[in-house]
Amino acid sequence: MSPPDQAQSDRLTAIVAAAHAKDWDQFRALSDQAFVNEAAMREQFDTSCASADFTLVRIPDNVRAVRDGRKGTMLSMEIPNRTKGEPGIMLMVYEPSRKDNVREFGIWVFCGIPNFD
Repeated sequence: MSPPDQAQSDRLTAIVAAAHAKDWDQFRALSDQAFVNEAAMREQFDTSCASADFTLVRIPDNVRAVRDGRKGTMLSMEIPNRTKGEPGIMLMVYEPSRKDNVREFGIWVFCGIPNFD
């Protein structure tokens, strides 16, 4: 695991800002890859934005960056829940290996962390 680089931190900051503002169009535009199921992602976006405490997010401190075997990077972070004691929100953004120095980011997960209690 390593910290995110500046471009990764900048993209995550923009994604979190769009979610904090509840700006679906901006959030969607910040994913360079189409959502597999846009209706489901929109539902998760609405639910997650309603319960997330964005004031506690610290980028890059809250971010885990893990390289995969295909030389891409999975960026993940937990956004705390407004309700103390409740599971937070997971944000996962994937950056595939770069082609011709072009950086691409795909929002893969933005939803509540399941509570198995």
